[in-house]
Amino acid sequence: MQLQKEFRQDHFYFPYLLHIPDQPRKSEEQKLPLIFFLHGAGERGTDLELVKNIGILKFIDDKDDFPFIVVAPQCQDGSYWTEALDGLVALLKKIVMDYSVDTNRIYLTGLSMGGIGAWNLALKHPHLFAALVPVCGSVLLPEHRRSEFKQLVAPENLWSSMDVLKDMPVWAFHGDRDEVVPMDETVQLIEYLKKCNNNVHLTIYPGVGHDSWTPAYQTEHLYTWLGKQAR
Repeated sequence: MQLQKEFRQDHFYFPYLLHIPDQPRKSEEQKLPLIFFLHGAGERGTDLELVKNIGILKFIDDKDDFPFIVVAPQCQDGSYWTEALDGLVALLKKIVMDYSVDTNRIYLTGLSMGGIGAWNLALKHPHLFAALVPVCGSVLLPEHRRSEFKQLVAPENLWSSMDVLKDMPVWAFHGDRDEVVPMDETVQLIEYLKKCNNNVHLTIYPGVGHDSWTPAYQTEHLYTWLGKQAR
């Protein structure tokens, strides 16, 4: 079951899609794992159908037995997830209050702009998430936007900041012909994390450009792997 909802708090506003598993729980006390999904730049606006068309929601559209709650907020036109990290946390806390969420099994993922948002949200609030799955993402915005966002991790402080993820399972995906977000940025992040974290994985798709999200979210083993991760 997918529901269309809205969230407003202070100056933050997100329309969002909410997937609730159809299968019955063993008891009312049973908590469900949650996937928090951040879309890419092309899906910004107020039309939630755009969010359905690309990424994890497209993959699970006909899967009534998908065993995760999925929350997919929509970013406003002209905005970036990195400008809305506090609002995303507020939305997540609202969902946890309203639904039977296993707070030890909340997973964060995103593609492209959403992959950038996911890296930065995990760096700022690592205690909230049991695993991180960035798809064709990076920590930094594309070069032409970086000077506008001083609140992002500065390159000179990046590696020391990454240490907060030393206990977080990470599985990243990228195409080796990506001309929008360079693959090398993901490779460098993952190689650094591997020095302090033994649950880090990187899948590179040979010959694939920016659209690494289609094969990534179709990877059935990804969801098996996620389900095994807990804080």
